[in-house]
Formats: sequence, structure tokens, C-alpha cells
Amino acid sequence: MCLIFDSFKNNANAEEFARDVKQKFQRRADVHSTQIEMEGEGKPWEEQADGKLHDVFPWILTPPIVLVERLPGWTDASDEESVEAFVQQYGGEFAGT
Repeated sequence: MCLIFDSFKNNANAEEFARDVKQKFQRRADVHSTQIEMEGEGKPWEEQADGKLHDVFPWILTPPIVLVERLPGWTDASDEESVEAFVQQYGGEFAGT
């Protein structure tokens, strides 16, 4: 499962957020231009050919969408809350996990 962010004003904001999450939080982050692309080939927990993170989300998201890696080592909820608050600087919203 990933942290899912959407509703960025444009792709540049989403790309900047993903880049900064990688630098600040040392977490993988990938940008998707559609929800269909984000869900991949329907196998979100298996490695897919494009090498990007994928996840399935049951509600409609507003692209661009950024998936942020959620590792078992993230046992402290404050780590995730920090990323959730960080997205506001880029005009995106936390959609869920």
C-alpha cells in the first residue's frame, strides 16, 4: 500500500512534490497522469514492467496522482503525517492509503 496524493493544480507541482519527498523523507514517489495508469495492470503489489509504484484505490481520484512508498519501517504515524502535511505546499491533497 502507498500514501496516495491527488488534486495537484498541474503536473509540475506533482513532479516537484515527488522529487522533494524523495529527498526529504527518503521514500520512493511516482507521478501518474491517470487513475487507470496508477492502478497498473491490476496487480499493485507485484513488480510491474514500468518499474513504478502502483496501488488500487476504490474512489475516483483527480490527477495528477502521486504515490509515496509506505514501508513497514514507518511504524511511527508522525512520519506519515509529516508527508501528509508536506503536500499542502504543492497544492495537492492527501487522498488516503
